[in-house]
Amino acid sequence: MINRTSGVLKLVRTICVIALGYFASLSAANADTIRIGLQNLPTSLGTPFGSFNIPTGIPLTTVFDALTWIDENGDTKPALAERWEQESPTTWLFYLRKGVAFSNGEVFDADAVVAVIETLMSGPAASTSLGTTLRRLTVTGATARSSHVVAISTQKPDVLFAQYMRALRIPAPKALAELGLDEFALAPVGTGPFAATEWGESKISFTAYSDSWRAPKESALEIIQLSDGASRRQGVISGSIDVAFGLAPDDAGPVEAAGGRIWVRNEPGVHFLAFVTVKESPLQDARVRRALNHAVNKQRMIDVFMDGAVKPASQIAHTMSYGYNDDLEPYAYDVERARQLITEAGYPDG
Repeated sequence: MINRTSGVLKLVRTICVIALGYFASLSAANADTIRIGLQNLPTSLGTPFGSFNIPTGIPLTTVFDALTWIDENGDTKPALAERWEQESPTTWLFYLRKGVAFSNGEVFDADAVVAVIETLMSGPAASTSLGTTLRRLTVTGATARSSHVVAISTQKPDVLFAQYMRALRIPAPKALAELGLDEFALAPVGTGPFAATEWGESKISFTAYSDSWRAPKESALEIIQLSDGASRRQGVISGSIDVAFGLAPDDAGPVEAAGGRIWVRNEPGVHFLAFVTVKESPLQDARVRRALNHAVNKQRMIDVFMDGAVKPASQIAHTMSYGYNDDLEPYAYDVERARQLITEAGYPDG
């Protein structure tokens, strides 16, 4: 959660490599409840097996935990699994955190992980986003080696498997089995710092789960869908909401004028234009493609539209992805070099 100071308005902005999103916070209108305005809530309500993007996945991270998580540097860190290792090229052992319980009192252990993987491999959950992901990862099953050691097997080796387990949100197995996926989505139960008391299509209410291993910092939370950006901005300025995601760069001025501060956080992502080179066109010549890259002033676009908050991309891989090369530099803005290249390619007039 964002720390709050009475009477002080705070603006936070979340930044992708080439696309900006802002979120702002204000001292709470109700001291016991933090209110957050999002563009959209999860379309599948409280189902833990979908909505992994920001901001729609935010409500689910308050309720559920996964085996691992990814920090701001792109490194895989322990979550419900304290450590992991490859027993063989196609078998991973996850050593689970002890003393963890779901908000309804169910115990978190290896059987809970086995249950969720079995649920995702058959029945309605198999068609969810996470069920599809497990098939893509060629997961064949899971077994409990002990109360807090689980083995997950795959058909093919994958050195990044532990990283992908950041998506394996673990619901309370008995509650899910008794309610079924649809009813569970209205009353989800996880190990996270908040328990949902009401999950609607436009507002979700949470109360703190004080026994969570990931201790809550507030006693209550409300997440409200405000699809219109102006409504989110005005909500923060008026104090009717305390945090607003997805504000535009132009909203920074009005919020700052009301006493705000700005933080910047980089998020993984790259926007790019792909050249079609399989059809007859000047783009089949690499010199033309390089010329186009040199001819575009990317930094100027970032300065004007994004307030200079990010850097031009040097490659398709984002900074947190496997294989990102720190040594690559973005194409320099060089009109003369662009003209030279396109002339060499046989197009002196452009």
